[in-house]
Amino acid sequence: MEGELGDLVTRLLTHRHSATCYKDRDNRSCRLGFPRHISDETKCLGLDETLGNQGRFCVLKRNESEVIINNYNSLLLELWQANMDVQPCGNVTAVVYYIAKYASKCEPSDCGDVLREAVQKTKRHTNDVWKQLFTVSMAILNQRLVSAPEATYRLCHLPLKFCTRKALFVNSCMPNQRYRLLRFDSDETTVFNNIFYRYQLGPDSLEELSITEFAVPYENVSSSTCIDDDDGDC
Repeated sequence: MEGELGDLVTRLLTHRHSATCYKDRDNRSCRLGFPRHISDETKCLGLDETLGNQGRFCVLKRNESEVIINNYNSLLLELWQANMDVQPCGNVTAVVYYIAKYASKCEPSDCGDVLREAVQKTKRHTNDVWKQLFTVSMAILNQRLVSAPEATYRLCHLPLKFCTRKALFVNSCMPNQRYRLLRFDSDETTVFNNIFYRYQLGPDSLEELSITEFAVPYENVSSSTCIDDDDGDC
């Protein structure tokens, strides 16, 4: 490969082994899968082969000079001008593997032991479910590794995410199959009001709206003059 694209590939996408490649590995093989397999053609793999290929469901056409080159898209590379490792996700297995790998990427090897110990400790000392959950969650936060940006955001009480869309769950089960949340903030045990209850109490002007049309544009606002309520949909 020659020209500007070839220069970008050589300069930005060539893998260079480092200490992290062999971290916690006994066989001295690169944990990132380099060198990649030589193949005369691009071919899809079966389920077992996908799992054995680090979740990659296909083997790309690659010659001997490209075994240490990251996967890339030429158009994206020219725009991105930085390292990348793209891969198609053609089935559910590949998607699940990719998400699970990143979700558990930074957890210490002894995290499971710490969680089991925390769970056993909460069972011995209290029957309060909320305290048990709090104890386990604190064990996770104290044990897991976090990046410097995440630590900064947490210490400064900054939001970790922003969203331009809001999702509202509307239970589509039959009425006798829906769960309701109980509330214990008074002597009398009651249930939280939910979207169906508010829909039934809607004014006559909204009578022709379906439950979906009602749920999307209208939002419950709690005040001393409104029907009390936090959302209790289940």
